[in-house]
Amino acid sequence: MTLIVALVLIGLILVVLETFLPGMVLGIAGVICLVAAVAIAFRDFGPSAGVNTLMAVVLFFALGGRT
Repeated sequence: MTLIVALVLIGLILVVLETFLPGMVLGIAGVICLVAAVAIAFRDFGPSAGVNTLMAVVLFFALGGRT
């Protein structure tokens, strides 16, 4: 569980840093971390936790994208 939380936090931080340091490297690394977190949640805890993790990531992006 801590790996999933760590990957989500690292992914979100990298995506946010991408807005300040353009070049797509940090953004791609962040998205890979987020996808890995969702995949690990599905693998280790089943569909319910996987969908919850996916919805949390989508919610963070939806709320973070509002200006």
